[in-house]
Amino acid sequence: IPEIPESISFCKALQIADFSGNPLTRLPESFPELQNLTCLSVNDISLQSLPENIGKTDIGLKQSGGSCLTT
Repeated sequence: IPEIPESISFCKALQIADFSGNPLTRLPESFPELQNLTCLSVNDISLQSLPENIGKTDIGLKQSGGSCLTT
């Protein structure tokens, strides 16, 4: 998928998201509203920026088959 729609914020029960291998350059600003999201897999994508509020979440990032890292 080339872009994640802002409406993803309506997926309140989403816990794990894997966007690996997609031509994404950004995550939607509504992404931090996914309060149940605990792991985001971002292998082989070229994110150029992150949503401003992403640091206020407990979302962990997963790369290259490792475990989900949280801040």
